[in-house]
Amino acid sequence: MIHKFSPNGKDGALPSGGLTFDTNGNLYGTTPNGGTAGSGVLYRLKYSSTKKAWTESIIHQFVGGSNAGSFPTNVILITDDAGNFYGTTDGGGKHGFGTVFETTYSNKIRWSTKVLYSFNQTYSGDGNSPHAGVTIDKEGNLYGTTNYGGEYNYYGTVFKLSKGDSDNWTETTLHSFTGGTDGFYPEAGVTIHNGWLYGTAMLGGNDSGVVFQTSE
Repeated sequence: MIHKFSPNGKDGALPSGGLTFDTNGNLYGTTPNGGTAGSGVLYRLKYSSTKKAWTESIIHQFVGGSNAGSFPTNVILITDDAGNFYGTTDGGGKHGFGTVFETTYSNKIRWSTKVLYSFNQTYSGDGNSPHAGVTIDKEGNLYGTTNYGGEYNYYGTVFKLSKGDSDNWTETTLHSFTGGTDGFYPEAGVTIHNGWLYGTAMLGGNDSGVVFQTSE
């Protein structure tokens, strides 16, 4: 054991996602609960060779609302070549259906987190409630899944986020699960290999879930 979250949960609670190392050996992760707003945190664990112990610091408090996400669930953060972190939240954002966020270390002084995209299930074909993190390709595009939403309103999606000019991001729904043989409720993210996206859906197929393959 290298860290115990506090009994009051102010430094995070109920961690359900994995961990990511940076190039300096620090660990980063999220919790879907706890924090000042009870909506989760992004935290860092730094090891001190002098103290021979790990120290936690809170990088970001998720507070929900129109401009921030809430409840990062089962998220494993990823990094780009510049060391920026990317992840998702199950709720919050402009429409309340979850977000994709980016966390950067601005000018080596302070951490900054912003929402890159807010899911909007009321828009036909868009997703709702991403339950896992995202995957990045060589061009910096982000890929992931939502547990709900899509063209059929309920069964989930595979999505792509592309970065445009002026740091604007555009979302494309690559696949909307039908709730049948192609599966539904994708709880995990996707893996990229030779231009294809691979992932799993918890249900569907022969009623026991599927492994799927899709492309753009």
